[in-house]
Amino acid sequence: MDCYAAPLGDCAGGGSGEHYISRSVLELVGTAVRGSGFPWQAQGTRQDIGIASLSANILCRRHNQQLWHLDETGKMFVRALKTIHDNAAEGHDLRMNRSQSMEIAWNVGYSRYSAGSLP
Repeated sequence: MDCYAAPLGDCAGGGSGEHYISRSVLELVGTAVRGSGFPWQAQGTRQDIGIASLSANILCRRHNQQLWHLDETGKMFVRALKTIHDNAAEGHDLRMNRSQSMEIAWNVGYSRYSAGSLP
């Protein structure tokens, strides 16, 4: 297994079986997704694929674990988009209140700080 982040020089733990799209994001849609274009599919075939099958060994465990902040931020973002979509479909007002805006700002800022992106 060759880790995509191997040039960083600190690989550890062997293959991690990470998901093509964050598992936490995939779980927001259910237990399976409809997909096409994967190497094991015949061209033009669309089929339901279980979330557990949407993984690959392209990162070592260490580098995959270091991306958990990004997974959590992605989950929050997709959850917010889903809420906006659901509210719009039901005809609700889409304006956020101050508390919701602060929560989003806090979560994004915390995620960046935890990942070492802020001083």
